[in-house]
Amino acid sequence: YIGFFLMVFVIIGIYYIGLKKKFSIVISIFGMLGFILLFYHFKVEIVIPYARALMYLYVLFAIVFGAGVFYSNGEVSNVQVG
Repeated sequence: YIGFFLMVFVIIGIYYIGLKKKFSIVISIFGMLGFILLFYHFKVEIVIPYARALMYLYVLFAIVFGAGVFYSNGEVSNVQVG
């Protein structure tokens, strides 16, 4: 159940990063998720090997998770980011 809890913060981070018009991180996450879903569904590896795509996706999830935790805090209105 901890994975669902962590994914909530990842989704919050994706939302707030999208609001800041930083679409490169959001597009990269969805692109790598697309590669992973292609592998699971068709067992086909296109461009990026499966294991490397997972590694880079986890790194991006860590960045977005940090943003989600930061923005879910109630005192965000006092802090200037980016």
